Amino acid sequence: MNESDDLANAGLNLLIYVPRQRGTIEDEKRQDPFEVFAWAGVAFGDKEAEQLESLARQAIPERAIEITRLFAQGSPTLSMLDKLQFHHRSPLLLEALGTDSPSEAIALVLCLDEKSQRIDSVKGCLKEFLQLLATEIGFKPLLKAKSWTEIRKQLGQYLLFNEFALDLPYELPQSFSGLPRAEASHELVIFAVCDRMRDSSDLRSGYVQLAVEVENQLHLGNLTENIAQLGTRDTFPFAEKRYLQQVLEYVQQNNLADAQKILTQRRHSIWNNHLERGNIWMIVERCVTFLATSNAVEELKIKRRSLLGQFISGESSSVVIFKTEQVGIQGDAQDLCVAKGFKVFQQVEGYFHEGISLQEAIVPLVILRSQGKITAQSKPNIFLRYKYDYFTNKVINLRVCYEYLLLKAIQVRIEAYDGSTAKAKRVGKATDCDARDERTGEIILQPNQETSVPILLESDDISCSKIEMRAIDPQTGVIWAKLELENRLLD
Repeated sequence: MNESDDLANAGLNLLIYVPRQRGTIEDEKRQDPFEVFAWAGVAFGDKEAEQLESLARQAIPERAIEITRLFAQGSPTLSMLDKLQFHHRSPLLLEALGTDSPSEAIALVLCLDEKSQRIDSVKGCLKEFLQLLATEIGFKPLLKAKSWTEIRKQLGQYLLFNEFALDLPYELPQSFSGLPRAEASHELVIFAVCDRMRDSSDLRSGYVQLAVEVENQLHLGNLTENIAQLGTRDTFPFAEKRYLQQVLEYVQQNNLADAQKILTQRRHSIWNNHLERGNIWMIVERCVTFLATSNAVEELKIKRRSLLGQFISGESSSVVIFKTEQVGIQGDAQDLCVAKGFKVFQQVEGYFHEGISLQEAIVPLVILRSQGKITAQSKPNIFLRYKYDYFTNKVINLRVCYEYLLLKAIQVRIEAYDGSTAKAKRVGKATDCDARDERTGEIILQPNQETSVPILLESDDISCSKIEMRAIDPQTGVIWAKLELENRLLD
């Protein structure tokens, strides 16, 4: 295009800046007068990796979460992005951990004890860190947490539970309605922290230990057994067993395509490679592959182990020949030919039962020996009973039954709420009785015994139509049992 004869000028470049998005479909490109220059030269900025948000994340990877949030909320300028590189919002946290990146800091203190201890070693760091946690992931410690050690435990449970909850395609069971929940706006940071802990070799063992502890504390495997489908993130180990069961169900239904899809998705799961579970998944994957191959072969050829007729080929190293009278077969056939090893014949017309095959003669035997302490992980069977389905007095005498095979007592909080939602307010709690711990106010339940627990309604004005009695795990806040009673105080 009017290229100069002067070699110096001919080598000059022309830069054209178009302050709008490049067209993506053919009709848009035809109407754009600058599209011809993009084809004649080189276009930059129309691919996702060349856009400002991606370039900013590549330039300042430690601020990736903040960059994503800035672009989600508006259109940050270059000046704003430049300031991110040099601005430290949490200088005390930076001094303690060497970073003030939210995702990095949270991952370090949850997975590495030596990093966690530095929070207390720098004066004022804990207060600064708590402000960061409230802003980035919505975490606020419960009032009973007085030390960083207690706050750290609450933080680990909050983070992992909310990753699981935000990833779940269905509503959570009501048993978890009392646990603090993160807003959807915090999803990005929560997912980034969990990914960091699982993907990093120096943090992975700490994550595994934390996830197992939280799963057991919340009885997740038991309380989520009625959820039809879990999410895709790799938060807790119980999901690995659930997915493995789903693969086996698909195999039984001969739905090998969906079984293979799960196997592909779970191939790099942290839990598939933990505690020798990887061997199980490897065996299952090979079995599914074998079945898929076998099905493909069966479509071409039907096989069988033996044939009846007259053997006319002389001796063979791959078959054993019996005379029919030797094996008790009566009929026109003279010989019974049985394939050796795992060899088979292609089926011809006619059918007879061939007897037990070599594969059927193998009886599998599995011996399980426990090498560690067996711990109870399932939800306690607790039942709340009252003589009516309504109440007319501010003191309600509940009957609480705890069923358990082992002789082990547990402690629970038994309280009354003005509704069944997570926002319901407490209107009553257990009062003086033989089973009540005076120090904590918790009820001590003995296994396989019915316990009388009086509930005192604290409010003078209970206007709700119904109240919900709850038996709650005092450590995690998980609701173990509920009972709804109609309010007839005014009758």
